[in-house]
Amino acid sequence: MEFRTLAGLRVPAVGIGTWKTFDVSSERDVAVQSRIIDSSPMYGRSEEVVGRTITGRHEQFQLATKVWTTGREEGEAQIARPFELFGAEHIDVFQVHNLLDWRTQLDTL
Repeated sequence: MEFRTLAGLRVPAVGIGTWKTFDVSSERDVAVQSRIIDSSPMYGRSEEVVGRTITGRHEQFQLATKVWTTGREEGEAQIARPFELFGAEHIDVFQVHNLLDWRTQLDTL
């Protein structure tokens, strides 16, 4: 697999987004063929399914997700949730989805 360097990260040339792909009922419905996974709370159950799919192997993946809400309290809760769902101590890339309340969310991040 070919890797590219992006801001000091070794990133596979091909990643997998989770919009619709991981918005399924079970991790059995998903075959992970990439090492970078990009998700969002906007994508239905994708964060939950990603977490179950990579259980015990999260360190093998580069994880990206987003915050997509308004307000500091809601943002903090939404930012905390994927750490729990992914079973990860860190998330490689955290984005503000569609720049929704971006000033508040960037300050929190």
